[in-house]
Amino acid sequence: DKFKHKMRRVVVPTIAAKGVGGAADAVGTGIPKAVLEDRKHMLDACIVRIMKTRQSLKHTDLIAEVTHALRSRFVPKPVDIKKRIENLIDREYLERDDE
Repeated sequence: DKFKHKMRRVVVPTIAAKGVGGAADAVGTGIPKAVLEDRKHMLDACIVRIMKTRQSLKHTDLIAEVTHALRSRFVPKPVDIKKRIENLIDREYLERDDE
């Protein structure tokens, strides 16, 4: 009871970051919109780069290669890759094989 240490221990609560400038995406993952936009461009570039070298590739193989290529930066979701492929087809950067 009478023992008092010269150095008091004070617990300071940490504050969680709410995003950069409050510009979080609508889904609520906490990733800023600028980062999501950069990731879209990285996905597009990676898909086009792979398809230029391979010329023709199955959908599952393309998703696997894109995931492997971008693993060092971030792990893309297959749904996001599929959306970017569809976008590239709409913009006529890629085209589907008739088979």
